[in-house]
Amino acid sequence: MIIGLFLIYIILLPIMKPIEMPVFGDKIRCSDFIFAALFIIWLVSLLRKKTEIQKVPFLGILCVILTAFILSFKNSINFTGSLIELAGFIYVIILYFIINQICGK
Repeated sequence: MIIGLFLIYIILLPIMKPIEMPVFGDKIRCSDFIFAALFIIWLVSLLRKKTEIQKVPFLGILCVILTAFILSFKNSINFTGSLIELAGFIYVIILYFIINQICGK
């Protein structure tokens, strides 16, 4: 099921237009909801011990970059814009992690 959702996510990325939301702008796509379902299913399978966490390359570098983003976010003038950028970066890190877990099987 997780691989099927992942394939649907990949197929929808280039063809989905962002949803216009007054608070967030146009940064949320329909494929992001599929990503959320993919993440929840993966997390549940991890908690039920059906999946094990595998070693992820570049994790240390990603943590350093994430720390820099958080420190930059803390001193930002545009709070909402910085929060959206931080959420987007966390989204990319989680996506990288899940892709690595799926492809590492």
